[in-house]
Amino acid sequence: MKIRHGFTIVEILVVLAILTVLAGLLFPVFSRMRRSSLITNTMNNAHQNWIALSLYRSDWG
Repeated sequence: MKIRHGFTIVEILVVLAILTVLAGLLFPVFSRMRRSSLITNTMNNAHQNWIALSLYRSDWG
Protein backbone atom coordinates (compact mmCIF):
# COMPACT_ATOMS: atom_id res chain seq x y z
CA MET A 1 0.00 0.00 0.00
CA LYS A 2 1.32 3.40 -0.99
CA ILE A 3 1.28 6.14 1.66
CA ARG A 4 0.71 9.59 0.20
CA HIS A 5 2.27 12.72 1.59
CA GLY A 6 1.18 16.29 0.95
CA PHE A 7 -1.93 17.72 -0.63
CA THR A 8 -3.52 17.28 -4.02
CA ILE A 9 -3.93 20.21 -6.39
CA VAL A 10 -7.71 20.12 -5.89
CA GLU A 11 -7.36 20.50 -2.13
CA ILE A 12 -5.00 23.44 -2.56
CA LEU A 13 -7.35 25.12 -5.06
CA VAL A 14 -10.32 24.68 -2.72
CA VAL A 15 -8.42 26.30 0.15
CA LEU A 16 -7.34 29.18 -2.10
CA ALA A 17 -10.92 29.70 -3.27
CA ILE A 18 -12.20 29.82 0.32
CA LEU A 19 -9.48 32.30 1.30
CA THR A 20 -10.32 34.49 -1.70
CA VAL A 21 -13.99 34.59 -0.77
CA LEU A 22 -13.19 35.46 2.85
CA ALA A 23 -10.79 38.20 1.77
CA GLY A 24 -13.43 39.62 -0.55
CA LEU A 25 -15.88 39.79 2.32
CA LEU A 26 -13.44 41.36 4.78
CA PHE A 27 -11.84 44.10 2.64
CA PRO A 28 -14.94 46.36 2.62
CA VAL A 29 -15.26 45.93 6.38
CA PHE A 30 -11.65 47.01 6.94
CA SER A 31 -12.15 49.96 4.61
CA ARG A 32 -15.18 51.14 6.60
CA MET A 33 -13.31 50.67 9.89
CA ARG A 34 -10.38 52.73 8.59
CA ARG A 35 -12.69 55.52 7.40
CA SER A 36 -14.47 55.53 10.76
CA SER A 37 -11.20 55.73 12.65
CA LEU A 38 -10.04 58.65 10.49
CA ILE A 39 -13.26 60.54 11.23
CA THR A 40 -12.91 59.85 14.96
CA ASN A 41 -9.28 60.98 14.90
CA THR A 42 -10.19 64.20 13.10
CA MET A 43 -12.97 64.95 15.58
CA ASN A 44 -10.60 64.34 18.48
CA ASN A 45 -7.99 66.68 16.98
CA ALA A 46 -10.62 69.40 16.51
CA HIS A 47 -11.73 68.97 20.12
CA GLN A 48 -8.15 69.24 21.37
CA ASN A 49 -7.63 72.39 19.29
CA TRP A 50 -10.80 73.91 20.76
CA ILE A 51 -9.60 73.15 24.31
CA ALA A 52 -6.17 74.68 23.57
CA LEU A 53 -7.79 77.80 22.11
CA SER A 54 -10.12 78.14 25.11
CA LEU A 55 -7.21 77.84 27.54
CA TYR A 56 -5.18 80.39 25.57
CA ARG A 57 -8.11 82.85 25.51
CA SER A 58 -8.70 82.42 29.24
CA ASP A 59 -5.02 83.15 29.95
CA TRP A 60 -4.63 86.08 27.56
CA GLY A 61 -8.27 87.24 27.44
